[in-house]
Amino acid sequence: MSIIFLNGCLAVLCALLTNGEAARRLPGEKTCLSLGCMAALLLALSFYAALLALSARPWFSGLAATALCLALWRANALKLAILGEPLLFSDILMTGSALRFPHLYFDHIPGHVLLLALAGAAGLAIFFLLEPPAPLSGAARLLAAALALVPWLCLVLLTCRPFDSMSGHILKHFPLSFSPCGDAARYTPLGAMFLHTLHQARRNHTVLPFPQPKRQTAAAPRAGESLPHLLLVQAESFGPLSPFTGEEHPLPHIDRAERQGAGGALALRWSGANTMRTEFAALTGISIDALETDGFDPYRLAARRVLPSLAHDARALGYKTFCLHPHDIRFFRRDLVMKNLGFDCLLDERFFKDEERNGPYVSDAALLKRALQLLREAEQPMFLFVITMEAHGPWLTGRFPETSWKSASPLACYIRHLHSLDRGVGTVLESVTSLRRELVFCLYGDHLPSLPRRPESKNSLDTRWFLWPQNRIPTSLPQRIAPQELRTLLLSCLADQSQAFRGSSCGV
Repeated sequence: MSIIFLNGCLAVLCALLTNGEAARRLPGEKTCLSLGCMAALLLALSFYAALLALSARPWFSGLAATALCLALWRANALKLAILGEPLLFSDILMTGSALRFPHLYFDHIPGHVLLLALAGAAGLAIFFLLEPPAPLSGAARLLAAALALVPWLCLVLLTCRPFDSMSGHILKHFPLSFSPCGDAARYTPLGAMFLHTLHQARRNHTVLPFPQPKRQTAAAPRAGESLPHLLLVQAESFGPLSPFTGEEHPLPHIDRAERQGAGGALALRWSGANTMRTEFAALTGISIDALETDGFDPYRLAARRVLPSLAHDARALGYKTFCLHPHDIRFFRRDLVMKNLGFDCLLDERFFKDEERNGPYVSDAALLKRALQLLREAEQPMFLFVITMEAHGPWLTGRFPETSWKSASPLACYIRHLHSLDRGVGTVLESVTSLRRELVFCLYGDHLPSLPRRPESKNSLDTRWFLWPQNRIPTSLPQRIAPQELRTLLLSCLADQSQAFRGSSCGV
């Protein structure tokens, strides 16, 4: 019995120390760590009791529960280092995506971490085989199983509608800011995950109204004037190079589009792997902050219900709405999301089987060339939303087949992709006269690449955007805008160019 107690204490101590250390890494007030300590204690006991009930091996169960707590701590530290935010409850819900598209997740994990994980798993397997089962009675193992299940059963009950008042009382006592780092610093990462889960459950039980942009519709075209095509490009990891190199790198065609139209910084508070936040805000005009816990992964919300969007606005004006993405459209559940956001047609990787690749993905230059072909063939105004894929990281050695690129640095690979995007932009700008209608062309970056930043640029997360041509752009347009302002801005470009831009503040 003492061995069982000792191993349980080992797992609990590890959980408390790692969860507390993870909170101390984060900036912000450490005002209520007791909730996180309770969450860590229950999690460790649950792990330990479940393993003990299944294996009847106290030492193995204690070491395996401790290893699980260490793995959780290491995963949190890795996400914080790469993306600048701790683990969130929504990350658990993305496990299916990680298993379906492992190259988009596990390739970012350093090799030595994977080796350590494999070595640890092998060590635990050997320990399991060497340790004989303890003489635990059936009642004792049943009690251990009950102890393992009780914390999870309580959590499930608290997320059910009849218990909304109880979860509401807990949330009132532990107020949330919905800042991933702020809440994790205040309550520890595990405490914040618990509170965010309760809050999300309450949101799921309520049909909530959503804030709308100040201007939701474009004016009808003037007599003799036809609606232009709208090409909106979300460029993977596109942003300024100065945070990584200390200076800008010339991209002639993108720079020309910005000079001839408008452009500047797109104000973001998140880095890589949060594409869905920028994409959702740009298409719906809804600030991520307004979504509270839904804002961590807004496409979980958009997959469940129809939402107001730029595509719905365009359809109301008579546009055909297309979404192009040279990857599996099921990623981020875009197959459901884009239909709910008003797109008539979704064209994914099956549409680009024979297109040129630059690295593992379809090149941006080829993608934009195909977008132009669709615009040329369109008989009615078209809103074409293009989601590029070429520059998606990680930028590992051997990304390109050419011998001279075999040992290229991640930064050099990324810059090569920027030039491919620039060539595609040049093709669009030079081919506008071949279209039957005018073209409104907007491009923005979804997030900065996950590359090491210079110390003075660690807090700079803004990407770039441009809007072209000048004659379609409203007056008084600021250089730095938030992604949720793009819906209003683009609507104002479609038919009414006489008014000043009236967007919201660029806070995100």
